[in-house]
Amino acid sequence: MVQCVCGREVAAGTGLTLHQRTCAEALLSFSKAMKCKREAAEEKRARKRQRKDALTAAQDAHLQDEPPSYEMPTPELAPEPVVLSNYTEASASGRRLRVHRAPKRMADFLPQSLTSLRGLPAYFSPLPPPPASHTGPMPPASISEPVEDPLPPPGPKYINSQPNSFGLYRSYLEMPSHDPEVALSLDSACDVPTLSIAKPQRPPWWSVFGKAARQVVNTQFTPFLNATTFRLMSWFYSGSSAKSLAELDHLVQEVILAPDFDRNEITDFSALQSFRVEDGWHEASVQIPVPCERTKWASEHDAPIFTVPGVFYRRFVDIIKTTLASETAQTFHMIPYKLWLLPSNSPANAAAAETASDSPANADRVYSELYNSNAMNDEYEKIKSSPRASACDLEIVVAGIMLWSDSTHLAQFGNASLWPIYAFFGNQSKYVRCKPTEFAAHHLAYIPSLPDTIQDWYQETFGKAATAAVLTQCKRELMHAIWEQLLLDEDFMHAYEHGIVIKFADGISRRVFPRIFTYSADYPEKVLLATIRYLATCPCPRCFVRKPNIAAMGTKTDLKRREKNARLDDGERRRIIKMTRSWIYEKGVPLTSKYFDEVLGTRSWVPVWNTFSVKLSPFGFDFHSMLAVDLLHEFELGIWKAVFTHLMRILYAAGGDKIQTLNTRYRMIPTFGRGTIRRFVKNTSAMKKLAARDWEDMLQVAMPVFEVNVKPRHTVTAVFK
Repeated sequence: MVQCVCGREVAAGTGLTLHQRTCAEALLSFSKAMKCKREAAEEKRARKRQRKDALTAAQDAHLQDEPPSYEMPTPELAPEPVVLSNYTEASASGRRLRVHRAPKRMADFLPQSLTSLRGLPAYFSPLPPPPASHTGPMPPASISEPVEDPLPPPGPKYINSQPNSFGLYRSYLEMPSHDPEVALSLDSACDVPTLSIAKPQRPPWWSVFGKAARQVVNTQFTPFLNATTFRLMSWFYSGSSAKSLAELDHLVQEVILAPDFDRNEITDFSALQSFRVEDGWHEASVQIPVPCERTKWASEHDAPIFTVPGVFYRRFVDIIKTTLASETAQTFHMIPYKLWLLPSNSPANAAAAETASDSPANADRVYSELYNSNAMNDEYEKIKSSPRASACDLEIVVAGIMLWSDSTHLAQFGNASLWPIYAFFGNQSKYVRCKPTEFAAHHLAYIPSLPDTIQDWYQETFGKAATAAVLTQCKRELMHAIWEQLLLDEDFMHAYEHGIVIKFADGISRRVFPRIFTYSADYPEKVLLATIRYLATCPCPRCFVRKPNIAAMGTKTDLKRREKNARLDDGERRRIIKMTRSWIYEKGVPLTSKYFDEVLGTRSWVPVWNTFSVKLSPFGFDFHSMLAVDLLHEFELGIWKAVFTHLMRILYAAGGDKIQTLNTRYRMIPTFGRGTIRRFVKNTSAMKKLAARDWEDMLQVAMPVFEVNVKPRHTVTAVFK
């Protein structure tokens, strides 16, 4: 039992608590105790204020005894804006409510725009003029003193933006009028079905089909002209590739007997009308000179010409105009920039990056896109510094063109194939280009193969069959003839030199300069583009590294060797090509002559004029630098496929159930993401009909699959360590 202040005895614990809630004397005693506590705290704060006031008075008395000092006036900074609180209600006294925080391991960093141009005036504010070092007038300069030479003009000055929360900031040579990252949101960086995303502000999927599709945009059978054509083409491309009786029933029931089937709509039907003129497609032919052994002509232009028909292509300038004038260009970076990373988000580094025109010394350069690379920034500086024929004050845009080409088979049997060339714009982020729904790839041309009728033409012209060396030379000439006669035409070259004025979707006219930066292809196509021999003495299209030194790839010595022996498109190379071509057409020297091996073989050159060298070398373009590394063909379908095949041989040699264990482990791998890791349903060791994405998935999960699969005397696991 416990006695209350009122004298009543109650049970300890709950009984005392319940009694004190209703006892008047207990409540009065508690109020007096709280009053005494507040008075003691107020007396403590009063004594603290008295000590502070006494200390301030002593310092003021000490300063009055010292002589006055004068300082140079400094410019006053703008006062910081005062942020007023939106809460006007008085908060309750006492302990604050508990704030629940997630563990640090669960903290997630949301994507953040580097610099939104909505705050452009604050981010890109010029530096104030520095204060003068003296206030008196300058003495007049003596006439007898020598005049110093003027300093060289300073280099281009970049304007830095404000760093974001990760310490990333941009450096612009010129302030952009449009920032494509203003409208970025969380759904722009991730693809989760549970997120509520906004309606995309991109053009519809049918816009890539051209004007023919826009005419029937309000129909359900777009991009076909009518429902009958749509049903016929849908039947042709769906179902089994080998048409059977079931497919015939499907044709009758769902096509011919359909209520919207109209025989009058297919009167002029032709399945070959896929390439329409109104969509920008043109059909043309190219001409190539054909040599003949021991046959001489006065010059190369007098040699017989063979015409290769059936080249479907689109004009480069039309693609550039259509793309940049559409809504798609709103996702393009019009002006390139340099991306920097501060080691830490300290106030000093942030202030230096925000106001200074030069990046801090401790900032690291970041490379992530074509529009923040050195190549595109250097090209932009070159165009800005070059004089213009007319007084044009329009904003300059470098249209970074990235090319891809790859020959592909269309059927399992036969030799039906296509050789397309795709064009992408490097001004667009790679995270947007890689989405199939964005339709960022633009079909540029379809390269035909050398027709078989060339042998008949050669027999009629020269009276003998063409050799393998002559046919190889014609294939090389065909590739560069398509680029010279069709793709790099006069309009493109005029735009390359003088630019082309295009009115963008935002209503602003800009002068666009197209520039080719990369060309990605597999090795056989790179050999044609670089005009070198296939797997010859110097097989690399970018350097003169010889075959015996390829084994040192990845070492520092190999890097120095490649930088020292890089291929250059200089006058010496063009002089040798011109000389060897005169041997072929003017002297009739066979292509298999030892003279070509002595002159061209040491550097793996071939006697073919490179179109990129002929057309673009006067502007400082080196075609060797545009040949990018192709990871798909050179690594996933090259090195990794050869390594995996060798590992299968080791497992077969080890015997037992090693192969079955490998297949079981691959099938046990769970899927990851949307297409990142697909399920392995077949025997992986068989390697039957695998695409490049399958080889990539096999490589990503290879370490846990091959681990401790054979005895230590074998070297399977050593490959991955």
